[in-house]
Amino acid sequence: MTIPEWWLIFLPIIFVLGWFAARLDIRHIVEAANKLPRAYLRGLSHLLRNEDDRALDAFLEAQPMDPQSMELQFAIGELFRRRGEHERALRVHQGILLREDLPAEIRRRAMWELARDYFKIGFWDHAETELKTLAKFSEYRERALEMALIICQRERDFPRALETLEKFPPQAVALRRVELAQLRCQCAELLPPENANKKRELLEKALQANAYCDRANLALGDLLLSEGKFAEAAEMFLAIERRRPVRLWLAAPKLLAARIGQGKPEAGRDELRRWLREHPSPELFNAVARALTEHFGAVAELADEHLERLPGLAAARAWVARRESAAEGKERLGFSRLSEALRRAEGPAVFTCGECGYEADNFNWQCPGCLRWETLNARQK
Repeated sequence: MTIPEWWLIFLPIIFVLGWFAARLDIRHIVEAANKLPRAYLRGLSHLLRNEDDRALDAFLEAQPMDPQSMELQFAIGELFRRRGEHERALRVHQGILLREDLPAEIRRRAMWELARDYFKIGFWDHAETELKTLAKFSEYRERALEMALIICQRERDFPRALETLEKFPPQAVALRRVELAQLRCQCAELLPPENANKKRELLEKALQANAYCDRANLALGDLLLSEGKFAEAAEMFLAIERRRPVRLWLAAPKLLAARIGQGKPEAGRDELRRWLREHPSPELFNAVARALTEHFGAVAELADEHLERLPGLAAARAWVARRESAAEGKERLGFSRLSEALRRAEGPAVFTCGECGYEADNFNWQCPGCLRWETLNARQK
């Protein structure tokens, strides 16, 4: 079938209409580009070069030209926050929330940014007010609970922190088993002695959350010691060796106390010396030396054994003290001076966080700097 020749007259018309439509599209794009403030483009260019200060100046210049742009307002607030000007960021986000015609999604986003501003400034009660509302929405629930959890721990309100953590989704709680176990131990520690049953329940739940929670073992062992159940207490302390021996220095004096309560002090001494042979460390040596000196009087042979396996200043001082007690005259004076030099060389023990590098003079289960749990490790200065 052939096309009639009179149809060919429509081809030029169709071509002209297509060309005209394309020109209209291009004109529309050009007009839109001309309407877009150039300050937007300068701000974007500065952001791509990580020049936050210049980007902020450009966006502030564009703000009067396009005061209704929510994305521009959020960008300005974020840039203020990056510069540490949290109060100015706060005013930007408060200004957004004052608008009555905000879509629900934009309002929730502004509330989240406002909560972040309050958190940075330190107005934690105001931040929690926003977070309680945001926690009702699935897209913000976990983030809101995360910030609320940090606030509770900063305020040292551990019962409320535990309550907040237990509101997390089950899969998130499973990933935070160390934190969950530690918070349960912390809450148990805050209970008075007459609440022994509640304390035991919390500690057992801590071990259910994290079977490697040394703190729960130590606390349960202390509870059993106070009840006169020395054999069960000893098993709690021995469980730390089977699971993770790095905290044995905390359990050494407690194990010896449990064996003495059983009427088996020599067995306790032998177990501590075995710990030191199999898991040598300066912290364990110091703990074992103090415990054995208190109950048995001398640790000279302990120093000899430890110097062979893991030389350290504490063991060296104990070894020198033994030689000093047996020497006479100038030789005794020499050992005395050597002992004093070693004492001065041995700096105090410090506990350094493996996550943020914070240094503490005393051992804590939680780093005061980054709030991580079980990250402080002992070292000698």
